[in-house]
Amino acid sequence: MSYSFFRRLVLPVLLTASLLVPSAASISSAAATPDAYHDDWLHVNDNAEIVDRNGNPVWITGCNWFGYNVGSQVFDGVWSQNMHDMLRQIADHGFNFLRIPMSTEILLQWKNGDPDPATPKVNQYTNPELTEEGIEGGTIKYSFDIWNMAVKWCRELGIKIMIDIHSAETASAGHQVSLWYTDKFSTDSVKCTAF
Repeated sequence: MSYSFFRRLVLPVLLTASLLVPSAASISSAAATPDAYHDDWLHVNDNAEIVDRNGNPVWITGCNWFGYNVGSQVFDGVWSQNMHDMLRQIADHGFNFLRIPMSTEILLQWKNGDPDPATPKVNQYTNPELTEEGIEGGTIKYSFDIWNMAVKWCRELGIKIMIDIHSAETASAGHQVSLWYTDKFSTDSVKCTAF
């Protein structure tokens, strides 16, 4: 369960490592080999350039979209606008990189298959594709299923994702403690050894 969870959640967005970890420059060419989860894997070459799997330099233009760290269980604004349309607008404005702040709490919720503590803040009339029935006014999907749809749409639109573990606990103010662990969520509870 946990390997599958982290593979579906983290592997499509491991760009973080190539941007933030100094040793990422030593990633072998095997890391760029295409497969079901790495069809456009970015990495850092010997010149410290971010490149695609073919070695072509990549120019990253990014923006931020919060919501998964504040208790909405979804991107902010989906309570009013269509999520897929907003992702298209991001791509249409030339952005190819999306930073998404999340809490450790929601990641562990998804990992453990726990139910959403509250219904994700989604307008089911403007987002029928985010309902179980796929109709206006339907039952809102589980937040992890909505996340997976967002990842799929970003992939189709050429938008890379960087997950920012912004806070340990989900909070309406975004974060009160600027660490990804607290006494409620230890570093042991979020270890990922599947890689």
